[in-house]
Amino acid sequence: MKDAYYFSHDSNARNDQRIIKLRRKLGAEGYGIYFMLIEILRDQVGYKLGLDDDILENISYDLRVDMEKVEDIVLNYELFHIDRTEGLPGYFYSVSLKRRMEKMDLLKQKRMLAGQKGGIASANAKQSLSNAQPLKETILNNTKPNKIKERNILFKKQVFEFTEQFDKSLLNDFYDYWTEPNKSKTKMRYEQEKTWDLSRRIKRWANNNFNSNRTNGKGNYKLDSSGFPMAYCEKCGISESYKYEEINGDSRCCKSKLLPEKPVAVR
Repeated sequence: MKDAYYFSHDSNARNDQRIIKLRRKLGAEGYGIYFMLIEILRDQVGYKLGLDDDILENISYDLRVDMEKVEDIVLNYELFHIDRTEGLPGYFYSVSLKRRMEKMDLLKQKRMLAGQKGGIASANAKQSLSNAQPLKETILNNTKPNKIKERNILFKKQVFEFTEQFDKSLLNDFYDYWTEPNKSKTKMRYEQEKTWDLSRRIKRWANNNFNSNRTNGKGNYKLDSSGFPMAYCEKCGISESYKYEEINGDSRCCKSKLLPEKPVAVR
């Protein structure tokens, strides 16, 4: 049953003293009229109806019963609350129905608000995912060789959208490094990453200042897949990833000088 037609109904309503009084006079017909009146009120705004003759006549016509019976059930037996304003017919409503429906309306409103919050959270999560992986969806899946130039142009455009936040020379270094193609010229460096969030990558690049100004004349270092510089031990030639602040220190293996390229003596 649709919620629009629902209201709770006590299974022992027939044993209410007011209902018994009604049943004694009008029998099962009166009991049926009473609950049809409740159903009609259920569909009204504010769960109430006017007491003017036109409305009561319409109800009696709808229920196919005498108007006198409708008036008798509405005005007597204390089954409905009558609210009259001086000089006006007033209106009637069921206190029990109004209480139950207001409680149900409050619950529906809470659920609606919870649903809206859930919808907003879901939309934000989708937006975050879209922002975090735009290249995955628009570029990385398209790896045809004849499309690499187009992807390169698009990537550059996306990188330089951060010019208000970062220096152009830094962005240019970032772009040059991550667009290096593989041997088959089908993919660029960034396209071979398992995960890719452009904003985070640029921030990490900027935080570590991955450029030659921080190498004290040692030259440019190649970066690993996580964006950290790869350095060679001058003594044994072993390469490892280092934090940028460690580049001007010694190698972990031999405590020797670190170089951006493998030393000729150990090649």
